[in-house]
Amino acid sequence: MSYKVKSLIYLICFVVSVVIYGQIENNMNEPSSEELQLVQTQAEDFNQDTDQPL
Repeated sequence: MSYKVKSLIYLICFVVSVVIYGQIENNMNEPSSEELQLVQTQAEDFNQDTDQPL
């Protein structure tokens, strides 16, 4: 196998790995819908507590 073919294969593998890594990082940084629901629920509970007179 010539060096050009090997270099092309290595380049393709590198590009694919960068794309896969980027997708994994984006998925890990985005909060899931369960986390968002938990934050919204806690915020609503907090607002209800402050609206009541002492």
